[in-house]
Amino acid sequence: MRATNRKAPLDGNVSFMRLVDDVTDHVITQGEFAIAVGASERTVQNWSRG
Repeated sequence: MRATNRKAPLDGNVSFMRLVDDVTDHVITQGEFAIAVGASERTVQNWSRG
């Protein structure tokens, strides 16, 4: 059996960090997210790491 990095689907108890990580993994890049929220890409990377 192979280990994966997949996370469980988002549920009703979602932290901001988890949301950032999920969005930047599957929808937009961290750079695009940074522009959208007015933060640096480094800040977004830190958010996604928790």
